[in-house]
Amino acid sequence: MSLRAIVQTGLKTIDYLLITHYHGDHIQFAPLLRERYGAKIATTTNIASILKYPRKFRYPCTLYWYGFPFATLDCDVLLEYGNPLFWHGNAVTPIHTPGHCYAHTGFLLEWNGEKIACTGDALQYGSGLIRADWPIIYNDVAWPGGSLLITLRKLAEYCPSLVLCGHSHTFENLNGAIIAKFISAYEEAEQLATAMLHDANLMRAMTPPEYNSLFEVLSMRTKIVG
Repeated sequence: MSLRAIVQTGLKTIDYLLITHYHGDHIQFAPLLRERYGAKIATTTNIASILKYPRKFRYPCTLYWYGFPFATLDCDVLLEYGNPLFWHGNAVTPIHTPGHCYAHTGFLLEWNGEKIACTGDALQYGSGLIRADWPIIYNDVAWPGGSLLITLRKLAEYCPSLVLCGHSHTFENLNGAIIAKFISAYEEAEQLATAMLHDANLMRAMTPPEYNSLFEVLSMRTKIVG
């Protein structure tokens, strides 16, 4: 959400900023909102590690790529996947949602009787053709270990009625139909990609040099690295 959009909503207080991933366009106003509204910045420990030490990770779109007036970002609340954050009695549960980048968090919650999934940029869909997008090779979403399929299968299990995606996309997941179609598209794409390899090792073929160590560092329960 842009700062202008926040101002236009007429919000007087913001309790938490939930960070889905480390890309600069998703955290650029975080320090300002913390200063102006007293909001607490919350994210999972793997993403917090990148925000605190962005130069330790060879990823695109970390803080120093954007020329911000801050080079690092300290988070106020560190979350673990599967352990909910309670806000006014409502459970907001972080889940691991690779697909856009490996260190990526989605949030599950129920609001007014509706099951909602906030996927950030892992899933960006509003309407139209459902297809499998190829990963960007210099990012860290090699198939199958960093595939969007991991995220889609978790969403299918949760079966949200409403999905809030990245960059203002949203869709209603009636009877789980849309997520099911995405799963089918990605399963087919992975099969086709695997068939092109002589050893069927898709993860090795799609993993850039030195990224194996990053996968280990950014495992699902990593601590802040110093």
